[in-house]
Amino acid sequence: MEHLFNSKISEIETHLIDFYTEYGITRGQSSKIATISGFLSIFGSLTQQKLHELTKFSIGSISTNLNAMLSMGLIEKNIIKGKRKLIYSYFLSETFYDFEKVISLRLKYSSEFIEFLQSKETELNKQSDNNTIEEFIENIKEVKNYLQKFKAILLNFKDFKLE
Repeated sequence: MEHLFNSKISEIETHLIDFYTEYGITRGQSSKIATISGFLSIFGSLTQQKLHELTKFSIGSISTNLNAMLSMGLIEKNIIKGKRKLIYSYFLSETFYDFEKVISLRLKYSSEFIEFLQSKETELNKQSDNNTIEEFIENIKEVKNYLQKFKAILLNFKDFKLE
């Protein structure tokens, strides 16, 4: 049973990464930066080696793109305690983003992704009955449900002010 659960998570991660990549490209990002951004968004913090394993990009390419993201203030790097390895994480400084803008952007992206999933679900529903298609439609519904919950959480934070 755990194997099925892991494969569903992996499938959802793949769809999310594909979305991040497509969305990033439409916004003028390189596909590599968009893909790296997607993995950092999903996992929070990753080493260059783990990014290499996940993306299959060369270490040099990952390093170049991480340095570009560092120079834009999008991520930060820290040393893993007790090791000589660096870990990269999303970092949104107050000078680069304010909290409300981050929440608004996440809401916008979530809404756009839900619309994208809805269009794919509609497309698939028009095709002949097939167990694989039905399973895929169920996966789409699960991701949409997750994103609706994510949006609800973000809406709760949208009006939150730090004092």
